[in-house]
Amino acid sequence: MSIYPDIKKIKKAMIDCDLTQSGLAEKMGCTRQAVSFIFRGKMKKFDTLNKVADALKIDPRELLTDDEDKKG
Repeated sequence: MSIYPDIKKIKKAMIDCDLTQSGLAEKMGCTRQAVSFIFRGKMKKFDTLNKVADALKIDPRELLTDDEDKKG
């Protein structure tokens, strides 16, 4: 099962936190390549979504697409 985060929301949160992909990767404890994978829509685990949200200091639900929000 894939998770469909809203990439625009992640990018906006990164701007708000003054983070680059490398900075986000550092806060998540992963590589920049792993973050790049997320930006290409390849996120498959809720754990990854939680790590992104923790690094950006926001609720993980805020990062989901509207379609995913409606399911919840």
